[in-house]
Amino acid sequence: MASQEAERFHDRLRRWAREVGEGEGPEHFRACSKTMFDDIGEQFPVVLTPVDGVRAAWADEPDKVPGPNVVLFYHGGAFTCGSAETHARFAIQLARRINARALLADYRLAPEYTYPTQIEDCAAVYEWLIASGIEPGRVVITGESAGGNLCFTAQLMALSRGAPAPAATYSMSPFLDFEASGQAYVSNATADLVSGAEMTRFMGRQYVGPDGDVRDPVATPLYADLSKLSPVFVQVGGDEVLLDDSRMVVERARAAGVVAELDIVPEMQHMYQFDAGVMPEATASYDRAAAFIRRFLPN
Repeated sequence: MASQEAERFHDRLRRWAREVGEGEGPEHFRACSKTMFDDIGEQFPVVLTPVDGVRAAWADEPDKVPGPNVVLFYHGGAFTCGSAETHARFAIQLARRINARALLADYRLAPEYTYPTQIEDCAAVYEWLIASGIEPGRVVITGESAGGNLCFTAQLMALSRGAPAPAATYSMSPFLDFEASGQAYVSNATADLVSGAEMTRFMGRQYVGPDGDVRDPVATPLYADLSKLSPVFVQVGGDEVLLDDSRMVVERARAAGVVAELDIVPEMQHMYQFDAGVMPEATASYDRAAAFIRRFLPN
């Protein structure tokens, strides 16, 4: 049975879904989503410092000395909303656990910008990080939803341009199947409080653009060569319509010879990890992800 904290989080998702349904257009969606991001999760101060030359910002906790590792975080928001500001405190949840500093990409958003703009922005941040002298074996690429997709696509783009692989990848509820073809889009249609097949197809089309291919391997790792990826930990809520997106990418990563683990958390909804520090299911999920990641970081 889900915790009381999880039920309160689910109530917030219901309110967000109602608010989104009361308007239309990307600006309305962005405003509703920012309100939700501001309302959830453990509240603690974060100092954001933009990086010259790339679309990114460091997120630091005051008076805390960062460790030798780096969490490179790609935010979610269906490629349409979200920012370093809205997601910084959640990136820090992982950074705290692996003795790391957090760097968040602030990629350009759809529908004003379609792919591969977002992928190029995120790949450039990773390439900048390595060029700045950070050892790739000290970097963990992570993100949720759309950012969970970019964990793969931006990494693959950077690798194709000669960048070394990071230590590991942590993808939370990745948005990968723009056709909503997975069985979970049917079996979890009533359980999922956030999304459904129609919204998934709409957001996917917003991302790839009217002339884009929803099966382009540049846009989704479900159709890409995954053999050069770093070890992957994929985590998803059991009540999400995106459940099969996670299953499929883990299966294809394993088939390509990549170390890949899938963590399905019963009764959890999309974005549930955001409530780490408050919701026990979310806190435990970060702990499991950190345990996986530590296997691939230097001692």
